[in-house]
Amino acid sequence: MPESFDAWDYAIRGNWHLWHLGKEHLAEAKRLFQAAIELDPSSSMALSGLAMVHSYEVVWGWADDPAKSRVMADEMAQRAVAADDNDAWAHAAIANVLMHKRQNAESMEACRRALDLNPNLALAEGFLALSHGWFGEYEEAVLHADIAARLSPRDPAQAWWHLARVSAAFVTGRYEEQVEWGRKMTAATPDHPGGWRMLAVGCAYLDRMDEARAAIQQLLRLVPHITVEQVRASGPGVQPQDLDRLLEGLRKAGLPEK
Repeated sequence: MPESFDAWDYAIRGNWHLWHLGKEHLAEAKRLFQAAIELDPSSSMALSGLAMVHSYEVVWGWADDPAKSRVMADEMAQRAVAADDNDAWAHAAIANVLMHKRQNAESMEACRRALDLNPNLALAEGFLALSHGWFGEYEEAVLHADIAARLSPRDPAQAWWHLARVSAAFVTGRYEEQVEWGRKMTAATPDHPGGWRMLAVGCAYLDRMDEARAAIQQLLRLVPHITVEQVRASGPGVQPQDLDRLLEGLRKAGLPEK
């Protein structure tokens, strides 16, 4: 990077990579956010981004040290809010970290705080939709997913509002719809493991086993060591009453147990 780059430049470029949601993009986002924080330790944008990087590393199986990454996700999100409590992105980062810890009610509160600060923040609407989806609040999930899509129809992070629809459909047993939106998500963001995982589950419950197994192969392409047990430990959002059904769908689709 040119020597003239400041913390803002690094953070903006980090966000571009972060929202493209692939493993290589995530690694580059981490490098850029760390560079921004070295220049400005109080950059709420960089701290928020780094919090989400660490959280994604854990839930999608890309962390070298998941326990350390969880701690770092919490720390960076808290530092972001401390640096600027009026930064909507910082509260969205808190929401993301909480959702990945399956604390969906708390995640919703952080999303609402973010939207109070910036009603046009599509990402916060997407996270809110996803938390509603994992709670099985189907109509609310679709409502907020639609709002996010209207706010930012070409957003590279649109996987989150697709995943909200997928998750809401899964929790409420709408497997045809789960597969429909799973396909849309994997088409839009083929390097995001979440779409392939949920597509595999939906297809398995519809007994479309060839498609379920094909989705698992794509999931393993992105996260070669992923297992049923890894999803049990770190799968984002899913509530205890739905976890066994999610894991059984992955087993049916052919995901290794351990």
